[in-house]
Amino acid sequence: MDVSYDTFRCWSYQDTVDAANIIAVKPGATRPDEYVVIGGHYDSISTENFHDPFAYAPGADDNATGVAGVLEAARILAPLELERSVIFALWSGEEVGLRGSRAWVADAVDAGMDIVAYLNMDVIGYTDEDPPVAVVYC
Repeated sequence: MDVSYDTFRCWSYQDTVDAANIIAVKPGATRPDEYVVIGGHYDSISTENFHDPFAYAPGADDNATGVAGVLEAARILAPLELERSVIFALWSGEEVGLRGSRAWVADAVDAGMDIVAYLNMDVIGYTDEDPPVAVVYC
């Protein structure tokens, strides 16, 4: 797979910084211009020390589990021949307003990419007794 950093400008803690999504592309065999995106964010944030960029931010549930899910999907799908191209995306800047995925989607729209499906892996290892509500965005 081709792997790259997709850089973008992001506001964070009273400053604008460079950030990067990590994007891997597995080309499709018969429909390479149609894309399935599997994504999850790799940033985490502390609600206790929100304004301190160096604060401890435990991210096991939100969202190391999502990153592990994307990486495992890439591992399983890598040797298979698939009709459509698959993009494995690890987003940054999600905890401060979905910055990474928004920047990437804007570029994808500008490029006219035909994205036929998106699977979002966020908080997939959630362990609270009350399960979170599932929300699907199209």
